[in-house]
Amino acid sequence: EGDTSGKRELAKSERLLSDAQFDELVKELGKEPPEKWLEKIAVLRREGQSQAADKLLSTFKRRFPDYPLPEADRQRGN
Repeated sequence: EGDTSGKRELAKSERLLSDAQFDELVKELGKEPPEKWLEKIAVLRREGQSQAADKLLSTFKRRFPDYPLPEADRQRGN
């Protein structure tokens, strides 16, 4: 049996969003209400894309500064 750690790292890196993909996601969500943004953030977290979720949460907070956040996101303190 060979070393599969390299394959695991590759699979992990494939789950990360590129800057272009992230920009496209923000553009698509730009037309959506805050609830859709929060749903997408939750989906990203479930898929193991916590960096993208944190980045999207930061963008969300700038766009909707007065919108109440779910408890889990409030605790992140971004």
